[in-house]
Amino acid sequence: DGDRVCGAELADGSRIDADVVLVGIGVMPNVAEVEPNNEFTAPQAIEKNVTIEGVIQNEDQDLFVIDAKQGERISVEVEGIRLADFMFDPYVAILNEQRFELASSDDAALVWQDGVASILAPADGKYIVQVRESSYGGNGNCHYRLHVGNFPRPLAIVPSGGKPGETLKVTYLGDARGPLTMDVTVPSTWAERDFAVFAQDDLGIAPSGNIFRISPLDNAVEPLEEANETRETAT
Repeated sequence: DGDRVCGAELADGSRIDADVVLVGIGVMPNVAEVEPNNEFTAPQAIEKNVTIEGVIQNEDQDLFVIDAKQGERISVEVEGIRLADFMFDPYVAILNEQRFELASSDDAALVWQDGVASILAPADGKYIVQVRESSYGGNGNCHYRLHVGNFPRPLAIVPSGGKPGETLKVTYLGDARGPLTMDVTVPSTWAERDFAVFAQDDLGIAPSGNIFRISPLDNAVEPLEEANETRETAT
């Protein structure tokens, strides 16, 4: 939570305390945010499939531009509140060259108060990714990691759990390219309380996982086509 302290007791009985600091780990290369990049007409140019390390100041917005082809998936995910540096509530959006907002996200349930957005590019051209504090606040403590690329970014998974040690097929839902099915092997013990699975396809892997719950019970999955809405067709 950003305020936790860990420590060690030395041989002479004295104690050293230190703040716990979170370190982000990802598969994409890091790129530094470069100011000035807060004007729509002069965003920072970046390649796809990078992680941008930046800071949001008061009344600040950071803008980044990429090139994309029609039908190409553009996915963005921002880590702000999850870095635990500050009570930073980020907002993220994808805009076209005409400044129309094609997708936006604030307080996505999947990633706490952070945001995720994913689209299929409607035409060849340039696309602008915007990140800011949701109410245009900010300060030198509002650090973020912004992932921009072609990676899958599903919002949910079915089933959302499984029995220890079993391998089962799961379907990721909510990605711009549609459902994605993968095999998941569940840990053999319950020790991994925060076990998560990462969606992966031919274009990459999601920056963060979907929580997958471990339970000794069998799954009974409601049909996705909702064919159980009467007593006669009950599952």
